[in-house]
Amino acid sequence: MIKLDMSEAPDEDTAKNYTYTIKNIVEAAARNLSVKSRGNNAVSMFKNLIDDAKEKYGNPAVVIIDEYDNPLLNVVDNKEEFEKVRNLLRNFYKVVEMNEKNLRITFITGITKFAQMSVFSALNNLTDITLDPEYTALLGITQEELEKDFADYIDKWAKEYGGKKNTLIN
Repeated sequence: MIKLDMSEAPDEDTAKNYTYTIKNIVEAAARNLSVKSRGNNAVSMFKNLIDDAKEKYGNPAVVIIDEYDNPLLNVVDNKEEFEKVRNLLRNFYKVVEMNEKNLRITFITGITKFAQMSVFSALNNLTDITLDPEYTALLGITQEELEKDFADYIDKWAKEYGGKKNTLIN
């Protein structure tokens, strides 16, 4: 499994800084898999990591890109840098499509919808499972967990908003 956590990137303010940061994230993923990092930029390193992981472990890789949109959100107020970071990420994420034969599955998380950020134009087979009931227990929290783990907060809000029935959505 190749996990790239884009939230590990510090709050950079330029595409140039993100170029180095993403390269470091890929290098860390290679070390985690005991695979030699090779390539002269983040895109080639990511492609090689997928290929080398498949070769080393004998199975197609699973890629998890956590908080894919974090670099964009950090520069959202600077239109020029936003466009540069978006282009950087678009080229980086193209690797997923280019290496589809070496991937078992790719799982991408973020707080913005894919279409809003326009970084996955090359990927035409993404499935948004955000609101799919089939995946809620796997990726979210169940109603039972909500009521158990957040009971104190629910009780507090219930007092302010007219009872539990008005606070909880079933």
